[in-house]
Amino acid sequence: MYCWVQGGGATSVCWRGTPEARFGAFDRPQAGPWAHWYRQGEALCVELDRYGLYPLFHASVGDGIAVADSVAELLALGASNETDDDAIAAFLRLGFFVGEDTAFAAVRAVPAGGLRVVRGRILLDPAPPDLGEVSPGLDYDTVVVEAGERFRSVLAGCLPGDAGTTALPLSGGRDSRHIALELHRLDFEPGLVFSQHMGAAQSDTDALVARRVCERLGWRFTGVSATRTPWHDEIAKNRRFDCLSDEHAWFEPSVALLRRHDVRTVFDGLAGDVLCKATWLHEDWKAPWCRGDADAVLGLLNAQGYGAREWSLARLLAPQALTRWSRGRAVGRLARAIRSWREQARGMERFLFWSRTRREIAPFLQRNTAPARVLTPFLAPDFADYMFGVPESVIARGDLHDRIIGRANPALASLGFAENLPPRAPGLHARSMARGILASPPEWQSNPAFKRSWLLPRVLAASLSSRHALQMQPYLRWIAWLVSLEAMRGSARESARAVAPVQLPEVAMN
Repeated sequence: MYCWVQGGGATSVCWRGTPEARFGAFDRPQAGPWAHWYRQGEALCVELDRYGLYPLFHASVGDGIAVADSVAELLALGASNETDDDAIAAFLRLGFFVGEDTAFAAVRAVPAGGLRVVRGRILLDPAPPDLGEVSPGLDYDTVVVEAGERFRSVLAGCLPGDAGTTALPLSGGRDSRHIALELHRLDFEPGLVFSQHMGAAQSDTDALVARRVCERLGWRFTGVSATRTPWHDEIAKNRRFDCLSDEHAWFEPSVALLRRHDVRTVFDGLAGDVLCKATWLHEDWKAPWCRGDADAVLGLLNAQGYGAREWSLARLLAPQALTRWSRGRAVGRLARAIRSWREQARGMERFLFWSRTRREIAPFLQRNTAPARVLTPFLAPDFADYMFGVPESVIARGDLHDRIIGRANPALASLGFAENLPPRAPGLHARSMARGILASPPEWQSNPAFKRSWLLPRVLAASLSSRHALQMQPYLRWIAWLVSLEAMRGSARESARAVAPVQLPEVAMN
């Protein structure tokens, strides 16, 4: 879907399709991510939900401005395919893009405040995002009671009209469990409750715990078999997410399940643990954050498992690519990104919500379940505004979400959550990935980003031996990402040759 405005003014407007219809902003509990565009005099107005969760992008195309829900579509329309090397440098070490970055300098995410296009010029609201003030007087017991009641009220106000066409991806964690228990209290059983098995190469406790929850609730449960094509899944994920995420490939078998069902609404537990659990509250993170030490903050996040390690990039990337996407560039980009968050209470949590949760995690179900409507009850105003105001001392106890769930559903409080156990057969996933690389078209071997003399023999060894596959595991998804990035650039070059300049039919807007 795209909309394109010619430089001479908004009177020359054309589009193909529209984003998800505006079914309500976050000022109503039943809302989820949405986007909307319309014409107002000579201006094209683009609106998003209050957090900018709906993935929408803009770029200069020809002598005008284009807006689309896909980076690849903007490139196909003629946006420049030159990479944003600062943004990529940060992404490689974080696993998510910050601010409104994409991998391409000409393409930017539409910010939460939306934008207006007037006579070919983009007008943005430069104000920093406002997530409200922290209320220092709130105590732990009060929050447990109030948060539970607020969430219950949100769920009661956003029930879809048809349970049979509603889906709930159920994990072994807290967010989807909280939704499931409240839906059960409301006697609302989604038509499809499912969980993805992870296979022998990863811990598989999520689906096992989710099945036990459904048994206790008396709900029908669907377990989705683990993937057998991890390389294909990585490439498909990168294509679907416009190379904006290093995660989500594990969900590909569930995408096929959703396509076989007439799913029209999906519940998403987005940001539940972010708001209710001390996900990013680490005592040793506070000092570097407060002094604005972006280099130290980057190192702390990277050591926590976000992004690729520096030593792996040094081995995988060719010298020229490592220079273009250097750590120094990553630190500089992160320093600019955290500037407006540093003075806020719980600032690092809020920054990571705004960057990682909003930009990488929020599109997860939107992209994988489209065109179904996605409901995000944890981010309804009555709940999210309250939880953003909870002081750090309450969140830091670490068990707040467990207590909220347990108090509201005491009969199921003893049912535990999934544990992060070691995989049963390490190396199988990596070995299959390596074999997928070798079976893929040979263009990856000429990718200028790779240090080919180092890479080729190791991929071959990994395809033959689980021991060598384990050694290659830290590199494999990044190989897939770099292959996908080059494919996007190549597709853009082909589109530019085929369609230049852009010629789109003019259509009247509502």
